[in-house]
Amino acid sequence: MFKYALLATLAVVLAFPAAAQGSPSASHSVNINVPTIRVLTLTGGDVTMSISSVETTDTELTFTGSSSYNMLTNGSDDKITAVVASVPEGLSLTGTYAAPGSATGGTDVDLTTTATSVVTGLARQRANGQSISYTATAGLDVDPGDYTFDLTYTILAN
Repeated sequence: MFKYALLATLAVVLAFPAAAQGSPSASHSVNINVPTIRVLTLTGGDVTMSISSVETTDTELTFTGSSSYNMLTNGSDDKITAVVASVPEGLSLTGTYAAPGSATGGTDVDLTTTATSVVTGLARQRANGQSISYTATAGLDVDPGDYTFDLTYTILAN
């Protein structure tokens, strides 16, 4: 009986040799989708502006402050915009922006409640510590007190 079982097993193995052996190689595709990446950070936290100087002939008070930004993009033609949530009555705010590489930074850009381009021509680059210089003015009719400009910066396609 053992002989018949052994012969039957051998017959099956010999009849189907390919089924008993695996393929020596295997393959598959690895697909990569590189997304558009745009990252923007502000450094140094909130900005406290100080009065630059006062003369008896001044018709407005001028304040200055600074910050900086870091950015990364793999886009081919990106920009950074700035928008202020609200502009306190009697005050104005402008910014001057450094730009990396061949990009262009704005000078004395009026920062308002409408998104405004402050850096343009960003293309496949990263940069750290790009300076932002702020100048604020207050007319003499503005009441003494604390005022805030809440700014939002966005990096996006041009």
